Amino acid sequence: MNITIPELSLVILIGPSGSGRSTFAHKHFKSTEILSSDFCRGLVSDDENDQSATKDAFEVLHFVAAKRLAAGKLTVIDATNVQSEARKPLLTLAREYHCLPVAIVFNLPEKVCQERNHHRPLMPWSVKAQALLLQQYASVGSAARAATGDAVAGLELAAEQGRDVEELLATYRNKQKLVTQYVNAYRRYCWPVYAVTDLKLAPFHLLATQGKVYTNKDHAWHMETLAEICRADEALLLATPFKVVDITGAASIEEGIAWWRELTGRGGEGMVVKPLDFLVRGKRGIVQPALKCRGPEYLRIIYGPEYSIPQNLEQLRKRGLGAKRSLALREFSLGVEALERFVRGEPLRRVHECVFGVLALESEPVDPRL
Repeated sequence: MNITIPELSLVILIGPSGSGRSTFAHKHFKSTEILSSDFCRGLVSDDENDQSATKDAFEVLHFVAAKRLAAGKLTVIDATNVQSEARKPLLTLAREYHCLPVAIVFNLPEKVCQERNHHRPLMPWSVKAQALLLQQYASVGSAARAATGDAVAGLELAAEQGRDVEELLATYRNKQKLVTQYVNAYRRYCWPVYAVTDLKLAPFHLLATQGKVYTNKDHAWHMETLAEICRADEALLLATPFKVVDITGAASIEEGIAWWRELTGRGGEGMVVKPLDFLVRGKRGIVQPALKCRGPEYLRIIYGPEYSIPQNLEQLRKRGLGAKRSLALREFSLGVEALERFVRGEPLRRVHECVFGVLALESEPVDPRL
């Protein structure tokens, strides 16, 4: 389906949370063309979820929209806009600046929107790191977008004047594109959490029950058992999807890779690769219990907007991971030992010995991004 939009128009996206408005906007429009009510709320209150700042946020949104329309710039409004009262001031703006209002309605079944909102596993920053996003990631994103935008504009002007800046202009256009991807990436991994009903927990290990630990069960058993438990409270618990890959079969390996690409292509963080058995011993002791295979856009949050430039990737590949792997194995062993002591009913000081051991290891100077 093709949607033709006039060059000078005010595009109003209409749809509830979970309808795909923001994803659509960032896929089809420039980041500078999109005015998000959540982003404006963050600008005026340092918290995109602060509903008390909504009135001020929309004043900012309408003000910026007016400035863009006055300059003859296409403008996209990313807000729910489901009530006619919310759309009236936007229609007034369109009439005032003699541009066409265009409504794009996301008319999805309510159940689909609810599933999209709910079927997202709880991540640490969904609850407690709104401030981290706004103070660290958002500030970097805003500064980088402003800087690259000014640089591209200046270089384009220089190019129009006949100066030889084509190579430099291409470099900064690419930087601008990477910054946009960075901003889109960190926005994707956070959503409003006001109460327990906003959480979705996706367990992947059944650590212990009364008198038992389950290190003798393979990971398929853990996932299948937890899926059964999740069915008891599907409002809060989400069965974590998993796939068993036979590493001796090329077809199974390709299937696993395709699954990872599909997950990360839809905005997922990535997946964790584990041996089938919970504990596997090799010639050098316990085999690494798990490896995180994150998607390329999630890695952009961790390493920065330009991490995917070839020379930067080459630097990342040269990192030494031995210390991190050793640390992970020791923490894993201490965690299992703590669980076993706990279920045996040993004094808490004995359990805390393991816990404090993990905390001591965490104080070692190892790059947490590895």
